[in-house]
Amino acid sequence: MKKIVLCLAGVVLLLGGFWLGNSDYFAIKNQKDMLSRLEEDLSSPEGLMRLIPQLKNQQGQFEIPSPLVDLEKFLSVRQNLINIIEATLAKANNAANPYDFSMVSYTPLKLGTNWLAAEVGFVTDTKTIPDFSSGGFGYYAGKSFLNGVVPVKGTNDSFYTVPGSVVYMNLMSTSIKCINRIMETSGLNGGTMITTSYVLGRKDGTAYLIVNGCQNTAKTVMVNNQQLLAPGASSFLGMQYIENLK
Repeated sequence: MKKIVLCLAGVVLLLGGFWLGNSDYFAIKNQKDMLSRLEEDLSSPEGLMRLIPQLKNQQGQFEIPSPLVDLEKFLSVRQNLINIIEATLAKANNAANPYDFSMVSYTPLKLGTNWLAAEVGFVTDTKTIPDFSSGGFGYYAGKSFLNGVVPVKGTNDSFYTVPGSVVYMNLMSTSIKCINRIMETSGLNGGTMITTSYVLGRKDGTAYLIVNGCQNTAKTVMVNNQQLLAPGASSFLGMQYIENLK
């Protein structure tokens, strides 16, 4: 009887050791599956609807909420998207081997020309406190400040500008192909995009959605027919998206 008990105990310990020894394998496999699924969903509007159901309208189609209709919903969707992107990048970076990064060829996403915007924000002369109790705190489905953006020649489509606006941007690849970071600077208002600004792209490498924030520390004034910078401040939270986004 004792021999049987000892044998059973040995089998249990053996199986337990096998399970513990291979649990890391199953965790890694599940993590890879999750990252693959996340990258798939972040690569299309259809996938974003699976991640964020609030992006699906009553007709079951992809639609960015209008801040003019439901400000709370717009801000919630925007922040959820940022959180999902950052969590995805954190998982990908945590699972990666830093020694492998140098063997990966990174290609920035490509920005198209025609962009629309959904934004909220304010502009002030630094002395006046804005009051939006009568409306005005929002902008929806109008032309984005990125509209007309083109690559800067000789930069391999890594740097972009909007002709005539003195706005420049550059896209930076991450460990997830469909996610880029984006930096923007403007010579007209001392403005820049804040660090939590990201570009999402399709599998073909073209960008379709940008979630961004902008802060400007000055404004442009005309003095003797010359454009000069004067004290001013503005802040915007937005989502820029290609026309006919589906």
